[in-house]
Amino acid sequence: MTAPPARGPHVLRKIGLLATCRAEGGQGELNAITDAALAWEDGVIRWAGPERELPSEWTDAPAEHAGGRLVVPGLVDCHTHLAFAGWRADEFAERALGKSYLEIARRGGGIASTMRATRAATAAELVHLSARRLDEMLMLGVTTVEAKS
Repeated sequence: MTAPPARGPHVLRKIGLLATCRAEGGQGELNAITDAALAWEDGVIRWAGPERELPSEWTDAPAEHAGGRLVVPGLVDCHTHLAFAGWRADEFAERALGKSYLEIARRGGGIASTMRATRAATAAELVHLSARRLDEMLMLGVTTVEAKS
């Protein structure tokens, strides 16, 4: 699993464009702030806004630099099946090449193949696979997961 967030105050500076979620406006609104900074403490965002308006209590905090990049809120995966064994990426390629799901299932593929692999896996194997998937999701920006059985 990934390391916990650093304790104490920290600032992310040199953000080219910071996308924010504000109470006013709809979910589709970017609410972008240019030349921004973001301050957090103990894993909680405490301030976000134009870097030139960074409150004085944050000016001496340890800083990371975004290098002018875009910073967006963490993504939420509200429906994922996390604990499973087996992998069906090859089936995706076959479907893209025109094979039907029924053809794939008849030769032992499809959802039944991952059901068999999941039933054959130990609890420890499923925990390991799930932890690895969560780490990969976090690296892609997913910060919140609702996992289904």
